[in-house]
Amino acid sequence: MYAEKVKRRSECQWVIEPFGTMQVPVVVYADDELMRGMDEQVYKQAANVASLPGVVQG
Repeated sequence: MYAEKVKRRSECQWVIEPFGTMQVPVVVYADDELMRGMDEQVYKQAANVASLPGVVQG
């Protein structure tokens, strides 16, 4: 569910735009190899952090 929402912005920058209760986008800095090694739980946890009260985009 989360992994398919990841979009590439540049060679090493990836983003999950806010959805559901997320208040800010998730930005991941990683190369292709590292991204392939991440499982679904990594994206889920990042989305959970982006949903916390008080999290704002700077």
